[in-house]
Amino acid sequence: MSGERTAAPATRSRVLTGAALGLVGGFTTTFLASAGQFVRPITGEFGWGRAEMSLVVVSATIGSAIGSPFAGRLVPRFGSRSLLVFSGALLAAAFVAFAVAPGEPAYFAVLAFFTGLLTVGTTPAVLLAVVPRFFDRRLGLALGAVMGGAAVGTALLQVVIGSTLADLGWRSTYLLLAGVAVVFLGVAALLGFPPGTGPRPDAKTAPQDGPAVREALRWPRLPLLLGAVFLAAIGTAGAAAHFVPFVIDQGIDPQAAAGASAVAGIGVAAGRLVTGALLDRVAATRLGGVVFLIAAAGLVVAAALPPSPVAVYAICAFAGSFAFGAEADLVPFLVRRYVGARAYTAVLGIGIGVFTLGGALGTIMFGLVFDGFGSYGPALSAAAAALAGATVVLRFLGPYRYPDATGPVPSPSGATVDAPARRAG
Repeated sequence: MSGERTAAPATRSRVLTGAALGLVGGFTTTFLASAGQFVRPITGEFGWGRAEMSLVVVSATIGSAIGSPFAGRLVPRFGSRSLLVFSGALLAAAFVAFAVAPGEPAYFAVLAFFTGLLTVGTTPAVLLAVVPRFFDRRLGLALGAVMGGAAVGTALLQVVIGSTLADLGWRSTYLLLAGVAVVFLGVAALLGFPPGTGPRPDAKTAPQDGPAVREALRWPRLPLLLGAVFLAAIGTAGAAAHFVPFVIDQGIDPQAAAGASAVAGIGVAAGRLVTGALLDRVAATRLGGVVFLIAAAGLVVAAALPPSPVAVYAICAFAGSFAFGAEADLVPFLVRRYVGARAYTAVLGIGIGVFTLGGALGTIMFGLVFDGFGSYGPALSAAAAALAGATVVLRFLGPYRYPDATGPVPSPSGATVDAPARRAG
């Protein structure tokens, strides 16, 4: 029997609310999602190229990519709450260190690397670890609620960051982010971990299907799943990190660009909510492919446009950010349905690490292309090609290996197949 059937509604609500609040205050939102708004202020003050600032973001994402698989293995030993508290304190301290930083690229890069490495406890690799214990039949909807709620908070936070940057400068904005991390992560730690969210799941209520970690890692199609995640991250994360400077380069006022960034944030929220609601009804491989192709079209249009009104770029950003949001739901959902419950946290950590690594490559690609060509056009085209590649790879995963056991589920062909009985732990 699953925790979805036995846990009280208030308990399940606490799990979802705590995860969403933790994601808003965590590394992915406060550092990575806001990085694009810091590009011009910091490079302008220190006289850096954008590739140097991109290296800072890449250092952080590489640190996070390295740390995420370890976080996935530490959750069963220490629990999500302990990792959240530890990483949250370090994240707040890191923002203070950025606020007093000298104009040395090496200082920024090293600090960013250790920020990403040591704050993985505030990322989806940890905060989404317990969700499948309480939601299995409606896992897609639960993931969409968590990630969608976090995206709304992210969109609002981007507006606040843009205003603070304009009024007080980047150093004060980093101090603001330190406070955001303390408040949101503190509330998440207090609220979001009711009984049943400890280091090990309750064998009587939590799903126990699927192989152990070592066997799961030998699944022949796991590289395909991770490859699709990697390609989609290249296509979405790099464009997201450079969206604000790209729009400003088209002659748009910085504050208007921040407003367009908020539209992108709404696209992320919509992608997470809509995708989450559909994942329980539509095959994830088909849904992901459609979303990625729409995003690729938006990137191609943005690359081909002459300087246009900000609303046009906002529409393109919405399409790309919708896919970015959708992938946040797709990664944990695909891991759960193809790997099972027993190895879920470990493989999810690897999946999040692959996603951040792809995002790092995409981010530095955009910076290098701009410094080399004086334009983001070739990078936008390459990102669209990566998304198209992810669409193709998804089609080779086949039907779910561990679907919800309560009823029929869609296969990638669109037909339904009978759900097999859960394997014993």
